[in-house]
Amino acid sequence: MSYFCLLILCVLNITCQQGALVKGLCCNYIYLDQGKDSKSILPETYNGKGVHANVIQYVYNSAFILILQKPVYEDHLYHLSSQITREDSLLTKNDEMNIQISKHKADSILKNDEFYKKIFSRQFNLWIISKNNLYGPLDLNEYYQKRIELAIPEGLYLKL
Repeated sequence: MSYFCLLILCVLNITCQQGALVKGLCCNYIYLDQGKDSKSILPETYNGKGVHANVIQYVYNSAFILILQKPVYEDHLYHLSSQITREDSLLTKNDEMNIQISKHKADSILKNDEFYKKIFSRQFNLWIISKNNLYGPLDLNEYYQKRIELAIPEGLYLKL
């Protein structure tokens, strides 16, 4: 069994045990609903960026996913600290001290990195996923400009 299939089976097993909903979308992304304020659109693998909680609304076709997000700091902190723990060979031991180190690093990144500062600078963000790219976070003007640039069909739209 390939690593990818094993990874998907593990994710589905864990999320089903927790009562989460997983739905396959286009562009190798999934919708993950883990309850109130914990809805995300993530790549099928750990490689790549996704849109973390909270996804308020999304629509998709075979080429695009359009997303309205209300960012939740705690969710971003959890996912980023988990990623740091996975990727930092010095922090692979999942004890309380390493968890706190990862959380501290993640908190610093969320507060100082321009990408994350932009995410949390607005109450709501818009995102567009195409086959090869994730565009966002976008404000309303940037979103409409990107729709035109990417030639997104008029029939595919968010109810804003």
